[in-house]
Amino acid sequence: MENQDAGDATKIFKIRKTILNMLSDRGYVIEQKLLDESLATFKDKFKGRDSLKPIAAQKKDDESNKILVEFFKNSKNDKKIGVKDIQNFTSKLNQQYIPNGIMIINCPITSLAKQVIYNINQVNL
Repeated sequence: MENQDAGDATKIFKIRKTILNMLSDRGYVIEQKLLDESLATFKDKFKGRDSLKPIAAQKKDDESNKILVEFFKNSKNDKKIGVKDIQNFTSKLNQQYIPNGIMIINCPITSLAKQVIYNINQVNL
């Protein structure tokens, strides 16, 4: 079990690091300490997928241009991301006046949820 947690921590660290670098490259304000965080430091803080906090950032030149990156947890084995999960995420974005969001998932998405995502993207184009 400990090896699986260590493997999860490494995998999630790499995903998180890639996202932080991507956001920074696209002009979002990311704290330097997050960009410089080492795998060892991350592993010390990592307490499982439930301990992952969303990443919120705003553009350097436009404070109203914000983004929220959220890690969705697969609490049950074989659970799929459904319409309710998508609606909860979009509600959070709307309530916090955040125009952009990225969902990081580790499980399948239901067909209906895929259709909802497609429809949201069509409205926002």
